[in-house]
Amino acid sequence: MLKKQTSAPTFAEAVLEKRLNPNAPLLRLLRAVDWKPLERKLEKLYIEGVGRPAYPPLALFRVLLLQRWHNLSDPAMVEQLRCNLLFLKFAGLSLEDAVPDDTTLVVFRRRLSEADLEEWAFGHFTEEMEKRGLMVKEGTLIDATVVKAAVKREAEDRNGNPQDGDAERGGKDGKIFGYKAHIAVDEGSHLIREVKVTNASVHDSQVMEEVCPEDAKAVYADKAYASKAARQALKARGVAARILFKAHRNRPLTKREKRLNTSWSKVRAKVEAAFCSLKRWCGMPRIRYLGMDGARLQVYMAALAHNLKRMMKLEGAEGQV
Repeated sequence: MLKKQTSAPTFAEAVLEKRLNPNAPLLRLLRAVDWKPLERKLEKLYIEGVGRPAYPPLALFRVLLLQRWHNLSDPAMVEQLRCNLLFLKFAGLSLEDAVPDDTTLVVFRRRLSEADLEEWAFGHFTEEMEKRGLMVKEGTLIDATVVKAAVKREAEDRNGNPQDGDAERGGKDGKIFGYKAHIAVDEGSHLIREVKVTNASVHDSQVMEEVCPEDAKAVYADKAYASKAARQALKARGVAARILFKAHRNRPLTKREKRLNTSWSKVRAKVEAAFCSLKRWCGMPRIRYLGMDGARLQVYMAALAHNLKRMMKLEGAEGQV
């Protein structure tokens, strides 16, 4: 069941407030976002009055965000919550609260994934950023990146089964064992609008229509998406297909196609900044968890972490969360 929160601050909470800088980026983010809709959704993961008191699910969700921003394992995250007052405040935990352990985080992630709430949370906050007028919606950058799995392909469990049976080999040389994150990025704001996760063997072009926002005006994509079918599909939706042209045997690129490729490449290249953010600053250098559910959860949480960081910058806040 859910742990009851007291309305009056404790002495320990008062001490915590005095020690923290109210202008710290994490605390500004805490105030800038309306967490209530997410909190109501998360509370449905628990049945009130059944079982031992649980940590507030919103606190655990914020802990998962902290893990993405700082690329922390469960043990490292638990240790940070023991000594980092800023992390504790952002999570919404008091100095008097027991710190959640590794198992608590594992169980919460499983519940979150089973309910697809990581995808809901990403969509909810994306809509909020649209309402704030942060989405430019003039151009959409679509691309995909391969992320290594938590284990090697040959890794087996005690019964001789693959530890990660959902991951596959992929990438340009087909040697990376893992998953693929497909994203659509708003050109003007660099906010991520859509996310899809597949195993690494799925070709980028197979997911283009799924990841393309319904209200996209123009799509920029690299040669991996270059096909007559892809261009026609976008045209049928009223979307300008600015997909780089690819030369074929006995059919070199025309001067016009080369000129368009040069122009579109400058715009399309901006998607790499989003991938850099996801992998370097939002805890996605590799997948930490086994299976497709774990991969989806991590990628969606990384995308949300990226968007929240980007939102703060677009609204004039400085510093790293």
